[in-house]
Amino acid sequence: MSKRTNIYSFVSRVHFLADFIKMFYPSFSDLNAIYSSFMHFTGSPKRLAQKVQFDTRFYFARRGAENMHGMTKTFFHVVEDQGEKYVVKRDELQKNHGAFDREAFSGFMPENKDWDMCPVRSFELYLAKLHPDSDKLWQRPSNDLPADPDAPWYVKLYL
Repeated sequence: MSKRTNIYSFVSRVHFLADFIKMFYPSFSDLNAIYSSFMHFTGSPKRLAQKVQFDTRFYFARRGAENMHGMTKTFFHVVEDQGEKYVVKRDELQKNHGAFDREAFSGFMPENKDWDMCPVRSFELYLAKLHPDSDKLWQRPSNDLPADPDAPWYVKLYL
């Protein structure tokens, strides 16, 4: 096979990959529409949970809702590096990888300090409002906000 054939083959694979990403990656207007549905999430346990679930799936999910039921509060961590915060995921064993074929962390969700819908800020609020007696990350939202601002927004039942 000649070098010219290899280059054409490589270029065609790059174009295929670019088309594939465009097909499945949401546009900016689609993301705006999705995020506008979460407006005022800080005053609603249900909307906050929906926003945090969307953010975690958008930044970390590779297989839809798989393993969501097994996630605990320690599944994700907020780390700070040079003044910037990130949410990182503790890497779990995956179907296609063995015990020695993984890194300590995979993927990250960056902070956006200038944006009201910052995913790190909403994630930190969500963790702070989870029920302390449950280790599950995805808990059922309370119907109403509690009168006590320090009380959890979620009940011990998991989703």
